[in-house]
Amino acid sequence: MTDGKDHQPTIATFLDLLEHQLQERDYDTLLEILGVVAEHISPEQRYDVLVAINELSTATSHDLEMPRYPEIEPGSPGIELIEASEALAQKLENGHFYTGWGWDEERQEERAWGDERWAHEMDELFGRAATMYLSGGLELALRVYGPLLNTFKHTGRIGVFCGGVPPAQMIQTNLNEAKRRFLRCVYLVTELNGRPQRLLQEMEALRQVGDEDVGLVALAEAAFHGDPELSDLEAFLPGWIELLQNVSNEQKGWGREARRLLREAVEIQGGVDGLGELARLKGQDHPEAFHEWVGLLVRQERTVDAINAAREGVEKISDPAYKARMADRLGLLAHRQNNYELALEAACAGWRALPTTTRLLTVASAADATEMLGSVLSREAGRVLDKDWNCTPALACRALLLAGRHDEAVECFQNSDEGGWGRPENAGAVVFPYLLLVATNSWESMNGSILWNLWSELDMPETGYFDRRLLLDQLFAKEGGDTLDERSYTEFLIKNVDQHPASTADRANMLAMAQDKVLRVARELLQSQHRRGQSVCAEIAAAVAETIAVMESPKKGIEYTLKLEREFQQYGAFSEELRTLLSHSPLLSQLIPESGREGPTLVLVK
Repeated sequence: MTDGKDHQPTIATFLDLLEHQLQERDYDTLLEILGVVAEHISPEQRYDVLVAINELSTATSHDLEMPRYPEIEPGSPGIELIEASEALAQKLENGHFYTGWGWDEERQEERAWGDERWAHEMDELFGRAATMYLSGGLELALRVYGPLLNTFKHTGRIGVFCGGVPPAQMIQTNLNEAKRRFLRCVYLVTELNGRPQRLLQEMEALRQVGDEDVGLVALAEAAFHGDPELSDLEAFLPGWIELLQNVSNEQKGWGREARRLLREAVEIQGGVDGLGELARLKGQDHPEAFHEWVGLLVRQERTVDAINAAREGVEKISDPAYKARMADRLGLLAHRQNNYELALEAACAGWRALPTTTRLLTVASAADATEMLGSVLSREAGRVLDKDWNCTPALACRALLLAGRHDEAVECFQNSDEGGWGRPENAGAVVFPYLLLVATNSWESMNGSILWNLWSELDMPETGYFDRRLLLDQLFAKEGGDTLDERSYTEFLIKNVDQHPASTADRANMLAMAQDKVLRVARELLQSQHRRGQSVCAEIAAAVAETIAVMESPKKGIEYTLKLEREFQQYGAFSEELRTLLSHSPLLSQLIPESGREGPTLVLVK
């Protein structure tokens, strides 16, 4: 038997639970249960139960009738208002106002049609609930707010609401404030022992209602004249914190919110030191605690303490995304203190935890600031060849090229999947433009060319997977303050190539490798008859033609494209795309007859 002091339900809750238990068990089982209960209460309590049963056995059904709203005084005019609130909610859930789903000519979109007067009725009821709340009728306000707010849990369900905009926008009432007042009512009318459980239950039930997070800070704030003060907050916090600590991390959607509420409560109770203790005790499974702790220290301008907390977080957090983001924050804090060695340490930790192009550039910038660029890049690039290393082939090649390990990057390029060309994670997206630009030995005279477009794409922002959890926890990449002086990827790569210039033979070999890859990719992609594949093949073929034009002559470049057209003459879309690209190339367009730009196959007179 558990100690009843931990949870004392109201009479209404008790009766609901008792009815559920009675319906699920047969007569003999109930007798056994009552026997066990009797063993755990005193003889005096057993006697009182028997006397009560004996006295009530002669009562009429009218005498035994329980009030529907035991917390509300019988005959109160507020009962009609409660019933009106429940009736409106029931009508909405039953589809009373909804007539169908169809096209709105004015809005040029489909929407739910029906009787939109539900919104006016709801605003009236919300308004009367607000009047009760501000005048101290918290039990009545609670009973009116509850059914109305709960209908908005069905916002995404067809057949409930109707209107040309989302349900929350159909009403004039501020849904977030109505939710806040309802939860304040829950807090204020519930006895202290049962308050944490009931408040958490209602918060979870309404987690999708409104578009703002409502926590204890928002509840404690008296935002309007007439807001009753939240009493017993200090006495409430221990039970609230204990309850939140026991919420399962596996509860989808709600586990994160429970952890946010826990951090908020710990900060209210213990301030920054309380958050630090929570992070140290629970930070491995609750990495947000470390981030909250560091953030509070930064806001209090305790930069040195924030750095120490961030270093502890990088060491203890196991989740890769949160560990890497903590390393990002540590690097920014270190840079703010002009501690470039620590900034480099943090950059490497972030790169190793969750490698991205941005973190690779951060490593390069930090290493350059400490005059350790070559050794650091060589060391970190070696990690990408580990079979357990978590990064794409393209990112691995980026690191290898920056470190000057060109042969290994080229090998990865040659072994890359031809069917995956055109995707940013493919090694060809990085190594192919590198080969062509090294072969041309020209970095600045290519503006407007296909070559230059491919080269510029190396500096495009990453479009890969972003861990949405970081967005939900508001852990953004740049959180203000000083940042590292990061240069672009191509700036670092050009510097590397300039330090190790390719010989004429190497440049010719690079061009040959690129040409061979174009053939292999074209054979793989063109037979798929996929439009993307035809565009990819045309682009890389045109880029090679421009390279030949620079290394040898524009005429040789055009001859290369003609040879490709003959080999793949059955793919008309490929030829058309290739001719279009060539017609806009500043290196080749002057050799293309005007008639060739209209569609006929290019012809050179030999």
